[in-house]
Amino acid sequence: MPILRIEIPDELHQRIDAQKPEYLDRKGFVCLILDQALDSGFRLGKPSLDRSQDERGEGFTSTSSISSITSNSSSKNYISSTKNKAAKYIFSVPPELDAVKTELLEFWKDYKDGKKTRAAGAMLITGCQAILDKYGVSVLREQIELACANNWQGITLKGYEQYGLVTKKGFTAPEPQFKHPAYRDASEVLAESERLAQQNREHLLRKQEESQATGGVLDGLF
Repeated sequence: MPILRIEIPDELHQRIDAQKPEYLDRKGFVCLILDQALDSGFRLGKPSLDRSQDERGEGFTSTSSISSITSNSSSKNYISSTKNKAAKYIFSVPPELDAVKTELLEFWKDYKDGKKTRAAGAMLITGCQAILDKYGVSVLREQIELACANNWQGITLKGYEQYGLVTKKGFTAPEPQFKHPAYRDASEVLAESERLAQQNREHLLRKQEESQATGGVLDGLF
């Protein structure tokens, strides 16, 4: 077995003897301490002021302890940073929607119902842009005003085309009526009557013309 001879300070020597179990000699106890320290990944780190100072008053802390402290601190900072990012989402209006920027910001801040997440903001911008491209700024501004008045969760092109066009300016389309095949609207009856009367007038006019023509021929003979 290799022999390693080292000199240790008196204070450390006393501490070894004070903490050594009775069933181990000093050599066995020191070997046990070294073995456990090496298994746990112990390495000398930067000097620090603690009880394990040598004769020059300098000590060391283990790198594993420093790494553990640094890791825990980094994890806490990451979690805190993630929460702050989620809480600090600020809704903004792209340049393409500058014409209704004030109205959109007012809707988002004071009137929008539901969650105000990044996804909700992106959906609102997409819906407004689609309405602007297809129907123009006046229709988009009207939809934002309705959204503010009714605390909508958002504005979409599908919603406008499904409901806005039908109920525009308070107009509601009537329910479809299922009529009997023999049913004839009053306007149709009047049109048919007018058509028949016109035919009768034309027929009488032709008879009169024919009668006058026949009378003229007879007048020439007598």
